[in-house]
Amino acid sequence: MDRFDSITKIDVPDEHPISIFDRFWHAEHAKADLVAWRSFDPMTMPTVLPWVMLLDCLPDDEYQYRLCGTGCENLLGVNLTGKMFGAVVKKTWAHKSKREFTQIREGKGPFYSKGKLPIDDREYIEMNRAVYGFSASGTEIDRIMAIVAPIDRKRLLSLA
Repeated sequence: MDRFDSITKIDVPDEHPISIFDRFWHAEHAKADLVAWRSFDPMTMPTVLPWVMLLDCLPDDEYQYRLCGTGCENLLGVNLTGKMFGAVVKKTWAHKSKREFTQIREGKGPFYSKGKLPIDDREYIEMNRAVYGFSASGTEIDRIMAIVAPIDRKRLLSLA
């Protein structure tokens, strides 16, 4: 597996952070087309927080990391908070992700994938990933949340 492959949420174990967050997001999405940012209470999902990457949607198809959880920081070897999207990962991966982000902003998704970490010297780590849209403004999807966590349970627990 040298790239990220699309998967369904069914492929992700129930206790995985993606499954936990996915249940919340779908429950909120059932209430409204735009999932309101204010509906997310991080205190209700402490096991998910280390694996959160939150991005603000900027003009011209640009994205900036608002938050990079500690598990992601340990996984990636860098804290992305405040950095522009694509600064660390391989360009092909950044391009694919931006296409997903555009689709999320159009109301499609969430998207799920699994694969090896797209960072040189960390490609041995296999991970699950899910991408969701949120609306802080109430009028459009203006935040992207990715949950990125190792597939291996031992690695998941050791990096959190």
